[in-house]
Amino acid sequence: MQNKTKLFKTAICIITTLILIFGTIPCGAVLSDESNAPTFTNLVVFMKFSDEDEFINNTYADTTVRNILDNTYNKSVYNVADYFKTVSGGKMNMQTLYLFDNNNSLTLSKPRGYYAEKDDQNPYGYESGEENSRMYELQTDWANTISNAITNGNKPKDIEENQYNFADLDRNRDGKIDLITVIYKNTTQNISVGWNSPLWDYHSYSNMISVQEGVNTYQSGEYLQLTCNYENVNGLVLYRGEDNLPILPTGKICHETMHALGLKDLYRSNQTSAVYYMSLMAKHLTPIGQYISVKERESLGWLDNNQIKTIDKNGTYTLYPASAQNEVVAYKRDLPNGKTLYLEYRQFDDNGNKYDTKNKKLYSCNTGDLIKGVTLKSGLICYLANTGVRFPSNINTTGANWNMQVVSNGQYSTMSDCAVGDGEELYIGNDIFVYVTNMSADKLEFEISGIAETTPTPTLTPSPTPSPTPTPTINPTPTVSPSPIPSPTPTATPRPTHTTSPTATPTITPTTSPTATPHPTPTITPTASPTATPHPTPTITPTATPTATPKPTLNPTATPTASPTLIPTSTPKPTPRPTATTNPTITPATSPTATTCPTHDINCNIEGNNISVKLTNSTSVGIILISEFNSDGKLLRCTTHSPQENISVSLLSETHTVKVMWWNSLNNLVPITDSKTVTK
Repeated sequence: MQNKTKLFKTAICIITTLILIFGTIPCGAVLSDESNAPTFTNLVVFMKFSDEDEFINNTYADTTVRNILDNTYNKSVYNVADYFKTVSGGKMNMQTLYLFDNNNSLTLSKPRGYYAEKDDQNPYGYESGEENSRMYELQTDWANTISNAITNGNKPKDIEENQYNFADLDRNRDGKIDLITVIYKNTTQNISVGWNSPLWDYHSYSNMISVQEGVNTYQSGEYLQLTCNYENVNGLVLYRGEDNLPILPTGKICHETMHALGLKDLYRSNQTSAVYYMSLMAKHLTPIGQYISVKERESLGWLDNNQIKTIDKNGTYTLYPASAQNEVVAYKRDLPNGKTLYLEYRQFDDNGNKYDTKNKKLYSCNTGDLIKGVTLKSGLICYLANTGVRFPSNINTTGANWNMQVVSNGQYSTMSDCAVGDGEELYIGNDIFVYVTNMSADKLEFEISGIAETTPTPTLTPSPTPSPTPTPTINPTPTVSPSPIPSPTPTATPRPTHTTSPTATPTITPTTSPTATPHPTPTITPTASPTATPHPTPTITPTATPTATPKPTLNPTATPTASPTLIPTSTPKPTPRPTATTNPTITPATSPTATTCPTHDINCNIEGNNISVKLTNSTSVGIILISEFNSDGKLLRCTTHSPQENISVSLLSETHTVKVMWWNSLNNLVPITDSKTVTK
């Protein structure tokens, strides 16, 4: 009996030690193996505006809003976590938790119309030119609301109401919450929500939330803002897989979450794209998004050296489908024109993975009909990306200068027929041709020619120095030991070598696909690092690619149907820190330390009901933001000004404290000098 008691006490000590080291185990949670342990946590916060009623218990398709969201993120056969685990090859295990206010949504301090454009139906809205300051106010509003909820004792939970520590929001132990997703109530209010406006769906960055738990502090960083719709005038806009769980479309959610990981938009702000359906970041399929490109998966560290190889000579190479594990799924080659060629095998037919295949078993909750996918051609996909750029973006490119593009002989600017099929050839440029010699469901073989091979330079190796003797020392004569020259890779039956570039370029007449709704990423975080650029959804413009043999002008008569789209930066991770289990307290978040420029300074003082701001060595560069707070620290108003030498602003009667900041621009939140705070 004593031995059993001793063993029991020992077991209790071990379990207690593990809990102290690794954090609490939520009640009701099932311990999983290491391969399923979360590596990334997304904190969803349901928000409603001050003039709105509770909504998370409203039902659509006999399912509450909170459960629809959990189906979408965690449970459905096509859930967001499964998408990231599949595309990353098991390297990213995403967990979504929730922050409630006494099991309800959180309530903002102002009505929805305050953050929308002013018109006859919305007299509380903002005037033209005030959208940036209102966007900052909205960000401050939800940050304060979340902080207050945490101060009141609310902690992260899963949908079954198992409680977690705040340490569980920082899986990489870098002191930052991995991701916050703010989801606003769906609305039927007659207000204007335009592109790049405060209420638009976007990804950005904010460090306004700071939570202390034990000895550790966790600060907000990457966040998404989404307004999800569950029905429209035609009925439900929800979907079901074979598991019969109602879900939202996941394409937009996955696209925005990719921004939080570092990926950029592969389309332009004028709605053109040279990648289109070949990546979720160019034009996501809907309702379920497709794979990202092999270049992007490499950039995120989701491919190891055994999966992506470098082409160093002409020959025949073998590729396996994009979703294959422990096989070569990509080849790359740096070209002399500053581009890197990436090659991968994508299957969009019945042989494809569950996210690339056209034939998904997905049904409309409104009609019960099977959703028909976009028809895309399977085969070898050839990309050109700027060499040395980890996360290419096409937002600010012009003309033929794409930072990343698909090389195609196809007719459609959607890149739906860009793949090189069995027995087909494609001219890449720089005298390089690729030719698919064999393609099956299991693998693809291709031949590449035009690679400039170099012979290794012989290495000079001195012979051993003779042992000293009584006679004078003899200096040894070096001997040449050439390095072995690798044997050439076996190739298939040789095809004629191309020695010149094509002399003609086919004329391609683009077809017009339905224009998607623009999708931006506004930039308005005054206390945080630079944010992403607003992103509209691309339409389509083909990149004309030279081919080996000129073809006549093609006028396609049909374009694959594209559903409208509502369209994440990885950071090196420090050494993990131990987590604590004590109750959290809120501490004010500090703004990033500005790099003070010795030639610029802000001098300000309050005279009566006015604040006078004088800028030392002011130029036309930058923007001045003046924020007014009451005695409780609540933001009353923020105004923007050009950097004039002298600025005078009439303050609100209830203003107690004023903070003046000098930024590089609203789109590049780099402080030109330290901010100044004065009290009225």
